[in-house]
Amino acid sequence: MNFKRFFSIASFIVVGFMLSLTSVKAAQYSAAPVTISGSGQLNMQPGEVKEVFVSFLNTGDITWKNDGQGYISLYTYDPKYRKSAFDPGTWLAPEQVKRIIEPEVQPGEVATMKFELRAPYEEGDYKEVFHLASEDTAWIDGGEIVFNIQVSSKIPSVDSNLSGKQSAKQETELENGYKGEITVKTANSIKAKAGTPILFTIGVKNTGTRIWQEYSLNTEDVGMASQTVDFSHPSWNGSQLAYAKQSVSPGETAVVSFAFTAPQINGNHMANFVFYADGNDIADIEIPVEVTGEAAEAINSDDIATDDAVNVDKLVDEPIIRVGILIVDEETDNK
Repeated sequence: MNFKRFFSIASFIVVGFMLSLTSVKAAQYSAAPVTISGSGQLNMQPGEVKEVFVSFLNTGDITWKNDGQGYISLYTYDPKYRKSAFDPGTWLAPEQVKRIIEPEVQPGEVATMKFELRAPYEEGDYKEVFHLASEDTAWIDGGEIVFNIQVSSKIPSVDSNLSGKQSAKQETELENGYKGEITVKTANSIKAKAGTPILFTIGVKNTGTRIWQEYSLNTEDVGMASQTVDFSHPSWNGSQLAYAKQSVSPGETAVVSFAFTAPQINGNHMANFVFYADGNDIADIEIPVEVTGEAAEAINSDDIATDDAVNVDKLVDEPIIRVGILIVDEETDNK
């Protein structure tokens, strides 16, 4: 046997095998924060216990699990494994907060967590950093979140009904992936004569992870309404102002034009409406309306993207309700 030729061929095969191995991309863990309670800004009374919610998008190519080898949980960070002053005694350990709620989270899906923070009795400004980790495997790239917490006895109390409603809505957003924000608004407030029909347009951007299959605009629940002034218009279908069976993907904006009537009572009023997607409360719309005997006008503000100002004197008696989708791209500056 020609041993030189044999070893030459063997070496070629080994080198080729090693090169093929290096060309294969290793599976990796990575994440992106989706939602953080209070957008990471919290105000707490000394000793107060507050439940918070966070969610992460699995942007890697490894399935996350909440049990077994390499399970996913949240640890204290900066520095790693530090003992947090905000541990209420319900965490897995002083340096390990909680595991993800879902038994399994595939790449492209969202994992959620909820846990408690207990404020220390010493007042001041605190920074709490946490990081996702695969147990005994790796820190997850991009899985870091930060809470900036002000602890003070001077923080005013929040109305319990309002805070409870906001907390429940936020928890629902985290659990089912439905979330949105108002990005288009005809005006921030309206001034009109009593009984004047008003045509208004809103745009609600899908900022969640689920595709909306249908959406609607309704009057606020009577039980939650702050006032009972009549804004009804003949175009309404009971409590529903507009409805569309039309899909809206994450990043797209649902645009709704609808009509309501200025109340018959002079003074300042608030028109309250709710935008729903697939039956989920997505956005609360509040429109301040000043009823006056003077010339009607719309009052605009630069705080939010708007269309042209509404001139309520020019509206027809029964405006047509319109719905549609605004697809945001570079030409609209991604607003």
